[in-house]
Amino acid sequence: MSVTIKDIANETGLSWPTVSRILNGKGQLFKEETRDRVIKKAQEMGYVPNAAARRIKSDKTYHIGALLLNTPDHPLHYPASFEILQGINQSLEQAGYVLSLIRISDIHEKDPVQSRVFREKMLDGMVCLDALPENLVQVVKKLVPRCVWLDSNHKETQACVYRDEENVGEVAAEQMLALKYPKIKFLSVVQSYLKNNRHFSHDARFSGIKKACKKHGVQVEHVFIPHWTTPIDPQLLTDLWQEPAGLIVDGPHDVARIIRKCGMMSLPVGRKIGIASCDMTEDLRIAMPGLAHVSNDRYHIGQLGAEMILKLLKRKTESCPAVTVTGKWVAGDTACGP
Repeated sequence: MSVTIKDIANETGLSWPTVSRILNGKGQLFKEETRDRVIKKAQEMGYVPNAAARRIKSDKTYHIGALLLNTPDHPLHYPASFEILQGINQSLEQAGYVLSLIRISDIHEKDPVQSRVFREKMLDGMVCLDALPENLVQVVKKLVPRCVWLDSNHKETQACVYRDEENVGEVAAEQMLALKYPKIKFLSVVQSYLKNNRHFSHDARFSGIKKACKKHGVQVEHVFIPHWTTPIDPQLLTDLWQEPAGLIVDGPHDVARIIRKCGMMSLPVGRKIGIASCDMTEDLRIAMPGLAHVSNDRYHIGQLGAEMILKLLKRKTESCPAVTVTGKWVAGDTACGP
């Protein structure tokens, strides 16, 4: 037989409303010794909260959705989102919420209300990641009023957390110029691949790089590399290695592809040609600890997003001003100066 709040109340000699408040996250209203006594007794008796009962009483599901740009035929899109999700989950879990992953393919474009997550009103709120299509943004905003946008193309003055990508490009260029590289070249994936759903960071980073180079009167060149499904042409790298330059690469995994190819071609990295990344992921930080880059704390971004959604849930009218996150330059042996 399951243990109830009234059972714990009888064992502790407290009223059941007192026990209920403590076990439902409102223990700050009582003395610490009272809270500890209730929590300890609940653990001893094997008390497990009844989610269904809690939902009926509070009119909340205690579920938050995380909308990802993933589909059944593209299940591993944006693996770095795992770092953001960890940050979100850490904060939500402490507040008694469960995080549910939702793919864009789970939302039927013609009739989104038919999606189970909306039809059954399973969510109290939603956290939306990445470069979501604008038509989907409007659908989500209509169906789930309490939304927070993380690292997304959708920007508002409220309930948004995004990285200052123009500043990222500027910081990377300033540091490469400080290392005395006479030219700066920005390497990014061909635009044709990204044109239908291009993340704002690509253009913003290049804008920041151009800003820094203009300030110092240094030439900047935009070099396109193929998508990861297509091997990098060795001739492209051979041409890049003809003269000293600082190469600033758009994404961390493209950096890994380039440096790996350089190793195969015996092209030295770090002096004549310096390489730095505008971004970093935890897996690449472990695999390439010496990579010069601008930091990107996605875990922290996730935590900020969770804090915002909790504020929106606590007080529906509470203001949640947008937050801009900046990165820091991390020096590495892939860029030491010519």
